[in-house]
Amino acid sequence: PRGLDRLLVGQVARIAAGRGSYSEQVRGRWEVRIPGTERMGSASCEGTQQIAQDRFTLRTLRLDHAERYLVEINDDVEESRSHFSPRTYPRSPRDDYQVEVTRALYRAIGDLAADHGASFTVLTLSQEGRETAERLIACVEGPDGRALEVRPTEAALMESVAPPGSIISARIDGRYENFISPSDHHLGAVGNPKAMGALARELVARGIVPRG
Repeated sequence: PRGLDRLLVGQVARIAAGRGSYSEQVRGRWEVRIPGTERMGSASCEGTQQIAQDRFTLRTLRLDHAERYLVEINDDVEESRSHFSPRTYPRSPRDDYQVEVTRALYRAIGDLAADHGASFTVLTLSQEGRETAERLIACVEGPDGRALEVRPTEAALMESVAPPGSIISARIDGRYENFISPSDHHLGAVGNPKAMGALARELVARGIVPRG
């Protein structure tokens, strides 16, 4: 399509002019509007075992559970552009901003639901793989070599941002069979039905949805 062609030409022109891609320009404009990444303090990662993220994922349930691990990830840890950012320490104003935005979003959703006579519920899931990973990961390190601690747990973070009394948590049993594959710990064909069944039972037990 003609519009797509113009977009591609524009992308090439920006890169050729040394101005970066369109996505890089968008990111640059956005980052000047949000809090920065200055951090006070230092991470305590001494005594940790360094391990690459892909190896950690493959071996999570087989690692020495008495150890603390520093996991090397490909995300930009220093600039608060990683899955761990809301839980890293020392914190930056940008980390705090992410948490506050999430808290405000949940509050707005809850208020909108209440205005329409509905309730707002946050469904969370626990299983051995995730719990083990949280116990083992002490620090994460980005490609630039900057390491930060990981704390608190995902459950504690959720408690801090979700409206009071809105969290419903369910647990599923099993290990690697729940995942898409040993290298991809998203729930797969075995884990997803377990998760939906567990959450449904919790909703029924709490009287949020009718039985049957």
